[in-house]
Amino acid sequence: MTTHLKAAALVAAAFALPACGGSDESDAADVAKDYLTATIEGDGAAACELLSEDARAFLETSAPAEIAGEGASCDEIISATGAGVSEEQVELGKEQISDIDEEDVTIDGDTAEVGLTAATGVPMTLERDGDSWLITQESLQGSVGQDAS
Repeated sequence: MTTHLKAAALVAAAFALPACGGSDESDAADVAKDYLTATIEGDGAAACELLSEDARAFLETSAPAEIAGEGASCDEIISATGAGVSEEQVELGKEQISDIDEEDVTIDGDTAEVGLTAATGVPMTLERDGDSWLITQESLQGSVGQDAS
């Protein structure tokens, strides 16, 4: 997997969705899917809205400068990462992302873990923020700046 595709899948990541009357598991799965889709499509603004403040700050201070330049914003980093993903990789990623559902989610209080091993190889952790779920810093740690050899 290329560095850009791995970064896109992990760094990435749509809009912070309020609970829509579905289950917490369904809502958390939707946020994970929206984030990953926005990330591989290079929609930095949408993906960054789904990150907690700590996750955005971590991304902005940890992403390699060669991705989007020194001091790049969350939006710029994810947009640049998505730009390095081929259309074929985007379509393959979307197929894997579409398989994520509430069966992949475990809720523990205000924390959700989405098992994304097919899409990214690692689980994603979310935290409740009011009626919404946000991607946590822990979901980005270990992925930002790693080369996928």
